[in-house]
Amino acid sequence: PEGGGAMTVAVVGGNLEISQDGVLLERVPATSAGPLTLLGSAATDDLFVIDFSNGNPILSGITIDGGLGGFDSVRVIGKGQVATYRPDASVDGKGSIQIGSSVIHFVNLEPIDISGLSSLKVVLPGAADIVDIRNGFDLTGAGTTPAIVISGTTGGIGFERIAVWNTTTLSVDTSAVEGDDRISLGDLSNAGIANFILDTGSGSDLVGLVGSIDLPGDLTLLTSADLRQSAGTTLIVGGVTRIDA
Repeated sequence: PEGGGAMTVAVVGGNLEISQDGVLLERVPATSAGPLTLLGSAATDDLFVIDFSNGNPILSGITIDGGLGGFDSVRVIGKGQVATYRPDASVDGKGSIQIGSSVIHFVNLEPIDISGLSSLKVVLPGAADIVDIRNGFDLTGAGTTPAIVISGTTGGIGFERIAVWNTTTLSVDTSAVEGDDRISLGDLSNAGIANFILDTGSGSDLVGLVGSIDLPGDLTLLTSADLRQSAGTTLIVGGVTRIDA
């Protein structure tokens, strides 16, 4: 957005609308819209909101460049879709989010908020991943919405922090390239997340349960790791608990 601010891409009344801070910039029939490209302003704080509440606003995909400098972020508002988030293997601030058959490609971004999905899978592309997963709050709004926040590095490259809430199943997969992963699981409680899955694959991994987990659904930990639970932490799971370690 020129001058910074929030740019929203959404379907309204069957049309694709692009607005900045509530001011309509563009309106076209949603089904005829081609690939979109959004550019942020250099050295300003840009927020890009992709809203699926009333339909898919990016049928042909979208590329987002936050620009150099500033604090640039993406907020994805889903409505029951299946999504996959893949950070880039070699460039911090770059990656993709696939939602159904549509893809958000991004570069020069910092945090990401995602909500309202049926499932989100975070796939880390590097080896020797160092990941922290714990309760927190949204990263692109007022910072008051409870969420599960995922941060760290993959193959030595930082990836964008992501906050997730109101999503039925959240999974984190570090098995794409085998290495010695180090995963820290802090307090994990609802935030609208029913099920949590961690898959670290093989390798001399270490998974530390440093907080308490309280989920209404299923907990699945698939790992060849040394699994260590800190004193005083608890596991409360309403569904099935599967730990392969």
